[in-house]
Amino acid sequence: MASARADPSDSSDASASQPCGEHRRQPAGRREHPVRRLPVGPPSSVFFQARAAILDNDDPVIVGLLANGQLRSITGHGELDNARGCFLRITPTRGINTYGLGMSLRRLLRDPLNAGGSIELPV
Repeated sequence: MASARADPSDSSDASASQPCGEHRRQPAGRREHPVRRLPVGPPSSVFFQARAAILDNDDPVIVGLLANGQLRSITGHGELDNARGCFLRITPTRGINTYGLGMSLRRLLRDPLNAGGSIELPV
């Protein structure tokens, strides 16, 4: 699955001139995160549905986390200096499905059909 990324210098993209908060409400979506441990065999994966919210850099939640130093590891490279910057808060639904996680690579390669698992998050 290919994804396209807009060129910020392209003035034909109408959304490029809008600040992050203009795209605040997004419907629920499905996301897959493959994790390849070796160049052969199936990748381990995490699948989940979630709600996403776009938060501006000056959102009270973000300001509080910054003040407590909880975002230091992801904001120490000038990310907050970008006027169009924002944060994405992802809240998964109750169920998370996995493939190949929590098992040895040998077992995954020998028994790929039984590598699936699921996790129920507390409410």
